[in-house]
Amino acid sequence: MSLRTVIVHFVFSQGVERGARQRNYASLGDELQSGQEHLLAQVRRLPDSPANLEQMAHMIGIERWSQSRLKTLLGAELTLDEYDGYRPAVDLTLAQLADEYRKTRQASIALLKELQANEIPLTAKARHNDAGDISASAWFYYFMQHEGGHKTRMK
Repeated sequence: MSLRTVIVHFVFSQGVERGARQRNYASLGDELQSGQEHLLAQVRRLPDSPANLEQMAHMIGIERWSQSRLKTLLGAELTLDEYDGYRPAVDLTLAQLADEYRKTRQASIALLKELQANEIPLTAKARHNDAGDISASAWFYYFMQHEGGHKTRMK
């Protein structure tokens, strides 16, 4: 196991899984919605700089890729791919990326509701390339943690 893999396992087990443990479907849904509102309010005030465009495209790509992993809990086939294919087009404006982000986040909230409706426990696990199997709650919590780190870089 590489050092990078050991670090990712540690981060997920100590940070993301622990942070996700106290959450339920309702709290995760509320946090996802609130996070969306905060990020979109921030983005409306930002310029179309290459750095801002990169941060938005990266966040969207990671969340879409993560959704594909969570869908395996509903019976979708697992595809061991990287997030790159889920990133939006590189020629979009920040306003267009904000719209893509909103659609992506709404799809995440819909997926959360679908998992709940199908009585999939938040402890059910889906494969992460580097962290191994992580819980559904950790995946959703990861969306928010990942987003938080990147939105601080947007200026």
